[in-house]
Amino acid sequence: MTRIREGIQLSLPFAQESARPVFHYDEPGWDDRHVEAKVDALIADGFTLPPNRYPLLKDYNGATGQERRTGGGKWTVALLNKLVPLPTLCSICLSTRNLQNHNENYFRPCAARPLCKRCHFMLHRRFRAPHSWLTHAHQHHYEGAWFTRIAMEEITRDEARYLATLQDPIDAEQLMPRRYPPEGDWPVMSSRTSVTTETN
Repeated sequence: MTRIREGIQLSLPFAQESARPVFHYDEPGWDDRHVEAKVDALIADGFTLPPNRYPLLKDYNGATGQERRTGGGKWTVALLNKLVPLPTLCSICLSTRNLQNHNENYFRPCAARPLCKRCHFMLHRRFRAPHSWLTHAHQHHYEGAWFTRIAMEEITRDEARYLATLQDPIDAEQLMPRRYPPEGDWPVMSSRTSVTTETN
């Protein structure tokens, strides 16, 4: 499949990277698709979860609320069967408190990343508040950080399905951005702790 989007690819100019922490998805041989295959086998053999009585989530990155619920259920099955580790460290700010999991592409539900509640909230707000998100991402950036490669606008269902065929299903650098915020809204990363805004 050819690139879905055309145009100039957006890059984020981060500086002074921190040392890279190691998470389970960094381990040699890790493949979330193998985990999902084991989860599917468990479900086919009769493994069930209690009914989910929470309201459906909103659509996200091309996945419907029902698909998000199904993907979250698969992740829970993986956790309960120790196919993936419980989160111990936020993969953005490295906090050890209020940990959750975030799935950026629900067509690969076992590629979730551990996040603290605050980072999870800020990540989901990035479409409405890109400057705040980029500031936060810059402050916590480290070499190879996955969260610097996610889309800065919500991707379509076809785009999410395309990414799901790749080794890294959340690497939106494989797509080209369709729209940009008004010029001057993207921060220039001048240091790890200060952010200035470009002006004409």
